[in-house]
Amino acid sequence: MFEDNSDPEDYGSKSFGKTQPYETTFAQRYKINASGITNDINNCDLKKFQPGINKLTKYFEEKGPPLIGYTGALLFERLQLCFDSNDPLVEEYHANEELRKAAFHLLCWFGYDKCTTYPADQLSNPEYVEQAFNNIKSTNIELVNDGLGLLTGVIHNIAVYNYFIENNGLDIIFQLDNRTFIPIFLRKLFKLWSNDKNNSENDFRSSVYHRTVPFIYQFLDSRYSVVKNRTFNVLRVLKKRGIEVDPNEIINRLPNLLQDPYNAVIAAALTYIRKVPEVSQELFKQLIEVSNKNQKIGIEVFKYLYKRVDTLSQENISLLVEALLEAATNGPAKLGEYALPILTELTTANNIWDERLIDAYMKFLQEPRTIKVSIEGLCKCLEISEGSGHNQDVIDRLSEYTDIFSELMQNDDEVVSHFSSQILERLEQL
Repeated sequence: MFEDNSDPEDYGSKSFGKTQPYETTFAQRYKINASGITNDINNCDLKKFQPGINKLTKYFEEKGPPLIGYTGALLFERLQLCFDSNDPLVEEYHANEELRKAAFHLLCWFGYDKCTTYPADQLSNPEYVEQAFNNIKSTNIELVNDGLGLLTGVIHNIAVYNYFIENNGLDIIFQLDNRTFIPIFLRKLFKLWSNDKNNSENDFRSSVYHRTVPFIYQFLDSRYSVVKNRTFNVLRVLKKRGIEVDPNEIINRLPNLLQDPYNAVIAAALTYIRKVPEVSQELFKQLIEVSNKNQKIGIEVFKYLYKRVDTLSQENISLLVEALLEAATNGPAKLGEYALPILTELTTANNIWDERLIDAYMKFLQEPRTIKVSIEGLCKCLEISEGSGHNQDVIDRLSEYTDIFSELMQNDDEVVSHFSSQILERLEQL
């Protein structure tokens, strides 16, 4: 049966796999009035919310990164507005290294989509990147999460990313195979590159992108579907940027990718299948198995196998016809439409009869887009049945629809009218 097994929306969350309620965590942990703090922040009254940052700093020292919620995001966003202020408290903030670090962590943990507003000199500060690297290598899960949070915050900066890949960052991240962080990380790269309109004119950026490709394929070996799906997104944007993607890296992984539980991964993998010159028996078997997953997957499979039908054994052609029949009778409409002409050609050329052929053609006979192929297919059914010993079965079935064929004889389309007339003539003769 056809299934709707869609890719999960997005496993990436700002809680990085922890379980406390998201929106209330900051206020609860730091004893701050969540409703009152917004006005203080909007007024840039640093005195009123500095105790909250001090508590945040202490928490980092003791337990690692917190969940901060919407209020925490507002807190840091308004702190950025204070940067241009002449308030003495702002000078104190800049002079307080621990306070500055805590606020930076705050940005990384919540505001990774707002990071473009953070001062560039701090984003490219190797201290933070080095700290992140050290943390993700730790056996302490809190430190690992902290490091992942930091990298999520800064990875969009091209200089940081360059440092990242030069220090084997992609290998380190891949070894973690973290289903929460890696999709966010890959989404950051996707957004960075898809929004970068000038990278082809910048040798440095282009060099960074080219050095990414050899590493990025390994994420297709992840245990998690969401990681593989995000990886395909990145490969697509690289391709659009004119950076060559090696199809063999995907082709060599096809046996595993085609077994993925999520249709989005299978569909993405199949876009590379046209590069596979020969259909092995194992590949054919897998393709037939996934052909009924959904419309997009089915069309890709049938398109590929139809182009290589001359290389298929008679047994495999029969299995392909079976899959096409399933698609035409029980599959989505567009998949059935795509399957019908292939079905007609293969059954006629190979003299294959199946009573479901009539069901498939009758299903699409009333549709304007498929009326021609359907009426031709019904006419071919009479031809096939004559040599297969099922002639009387076909006659009995088609005789039920003589009124429809009589009406179609008057159709303005000559093809429809011609085949309708032929069917009626054959029925009268037989």
